[in-house]
Amino acid sequence: MPILRPHIKDSDQILGLWEIREDLNELLEAAKKWDYNVESQRSFKSEMKQKQWLAARLLMHSMNPEIGRIHYRESGAPWLKEDYYISMSHSHERVALVLNKTHDVGIDIQHFTSKISRIQHKFASESELANLGSVKREEKLTVLWCAKEAIYKKMKIDGLIFKAEIAVEPFHFENSGVLNSRVTHDDLTHSISLKYEILGDYTLVYTFNP
Repeated sequence: MPILRPHIKDSDQILGLWEIREDLNELLEAAKKWDYNVESQRSFKSEMKQKQWLAARLLMHSMNPEIGRIHYRESGAPWLKEDYYISMSHSHERVALVLNKTHDVGIDIQHFTSKISRIQHKFASESELANLGSVKREEKLTVLWCAKEAIYKKMKIDGLIFKAEIAVEPFHFENSGVLNSRVTHDDLTHSISLKYEILGDYTLVYTFNP
């Protein structure tokens, strides 16, 4: 079971990361312990998607064995019957999941690709793009994209506009750091704090309780 590192516990929050090295049959065998309806997993045509579906659930139970199954709202957002808020993300062989006892949360993990510059105009404002500079620009763009994805998952506002309604303050790019952001929607403004990490070819961003 290739947990990338010990789970990170911070106040009421716990973060887990998994690198999928198992084949599909190994994951299916491990899932039997939790009596999953694996037919849900088989609805995915891609084998990688099936593996990500299983790995996310196995990761969650390694974080807290007392949690039951993951349910989904009509919007597609996951939720738990237990007293936890949940958010999860996957990209290639990496799965990331966060649980929080007191606050709604958001998490996103992305495998780095230089192609992100092609869509920057869709999610970043002109001021955000100007603040990125030219050094490691694509890496910074990836952090920005992941941050907005994590915020969107936390806020659960249908139709929230990444470019106009989510603003991430300028940040000094390092291997890890803290991001400050604000969401402006329906004349209300919300301040959200996030942490980011560069994990080799992956970027991880998640919200946390300030």
